[in-house]
Amino acid sequence: MFASPAYRRLWAARTVSQWGDVFATVTLALLVLRLTGSALGVTGVVLAEIVPVLLLAPLAGTLVDRRPRVRVMVGADLFRAAPAADLPLLEGHVSAVYAVAFGLAAGNVLFNPAAGSALPTLVDDAQLVPANSGIWTAAVLSQIALAPLAGLTFVAFGPGCCGVGEHRRPPALPGQPPGTPDQLLAAHRGGTVFFEVQSAQRS
Repeated sequence: MFASPAYRRLWAARTVSQWGDVFATVTLALLVLRLTGSALGVTGVVLAEIVPVLLLAPLAGTLVDRRPRVRVMVGADLFRAAPAADLPLLEGHVSAVYAVAFGLAAGNVLFNPAAGSALPTLVDDAQLVPANSGIWTAAVLSQIALAPLAGLTFVAFGPGCCGVGEHRRPPALPGQPPGTPDQLLAAHRGGTVFFEVQSAQRS
């Protein structure tokens, strides 16, 4: 399988993309928890990632069948980059984080079937099962290894190091202990936000 350059490129692209997805998912959830101080707010991130699947999954297969797979994958990555790039312009409000989560999930709904349907064109029928297993094994291992790392990185260095946002925290507000939701929201609105998106080259 890995003797095929085309398969190696697809495997590397999907694996690196999975790394970014894991960091984005964990970091967005923790960012909402920091901004709202509410587990219910984190539920909103999960819902924002589920709704695109319910809405777009029936259409994704049809689109992949009718359009070149590589173009669909590249277009999906560009689509995912758009909401991420808009986050600084929206000043990092919680609603913007939900919108980013929605956009990233929508891009995944389009990208995954295109990448999956491209695999049979790159390997022989006898290699299809091990080739698919190689891609999904890398994806699962990435989730197991990087999800805790993303959480620890967020806690240790803040959201900026994870590519989602960096906020200056002001002194504690009168009558409030440091780190309360109101203070975090004030820091969030008065801070700076930076979002960085990395896309692997698709083939």
